[in-house]
Amino acid sequence: VQKTPLLEYDVTFPYVVSFYHIAQNRFPLVDIDNSIHSWSRAIPTEEATFATHPEYFAMIGGKRVLTGGGAQAQYCISNPEVQEILYKDMETLFKKGYREVGLGQPDGFRGCECESCKQLFSTGSDWGEKVWILHRNLAERAYKAFPDRIVTISAYSITETLPKTFTSFPPNVRLALCGTRD
Repeated sequence: VQKTPLLEYDVTFPYVVSFYHIAQNRFPLVDIDNSIHSWSRAIPTEEATFATHPEYFAMIGGKRVLTGGGAQAQYCISNPEVQEILYKDMETLFKKGYREVGLGQPDGFRGCECESCKQLFSTGSDWGEKVWILHRNLAERAYKAFPDRIVTISAYSITETLPKTFTSFPPNVRLALCGTRD
């Protein structure tokens, strides 16, 4: 059996293209969103969003917070509206013509402490597993609507260890290894 891995060009961060990049044949990937942290794109982290929808954000220390102590907001992923917003974000990019969309949790991930999140997917306190299941569910939904498109899920931080409750992904999934170990 032989498998040739796909290699994409110009997946640099930040996403910039200069004459230097072009001279090196590193042309921009115009139909790929290579976001490692897509949740904050889907749910804006401005004070206005927090003021109108605090239930979208994680409960930490008994209260909803805009940031979980890190650089990025943390979210309440048991909230069905949050799950729908994450899907709609991918759907919007696919409808704009993107053939590949990134899906990934925020930096400095901290799990929401609300009761619904504690019970989410019956995985106890295994937040990596909760995020894997959420991402797989979103990718499955995207596959039904956009079978010719790719969802690139970040294996990063909390999802550095592969899932335990399932052994395969839908055919539209690629994993982006982001600082993971062997």
